Amino acid sequence: MKVQPSFLGWTFSYYGAVASWIENGDYHLGRIAVDKEFRKMGIGKKLILNSIEEIFEKGGEEIHLEARDVTVRIIQQMGGKIICKPVDFYGDSVTPMILRKSDFLLPKS
Repeated sequence: MKVQPSFLGWTFSYYGAVASWIENGDYHLGRIAVDKEFRKMGIGKKLILNSIEEIFEKGGEEIHLEARDVTVRIIQQMGGKIICKPVDFYGDSVTPMILRKSDFLLPKS
């Protein structure tokens, strides 16, 4: 039986946002957005890090996400693993990934 997703929340800043939710007992992270004017300043990485830490604090042991290229690199730096080939997401390519709490690495500043 498929259970409806339970929305955990948004991590917001003036410059961007990240959504997180629970679906079928699995924690998910996604919909990462940073205003074009403020990209390449580390804002996305900080938003992602805050969301990951919140999920782990709430009891999540692993986080599932479908990431675009920039996010794939960020999540890999934090210990995340690619779990299969990229898939189509509304005409864009996303890569399924998983980040386990046991593999989590704080990014270097």
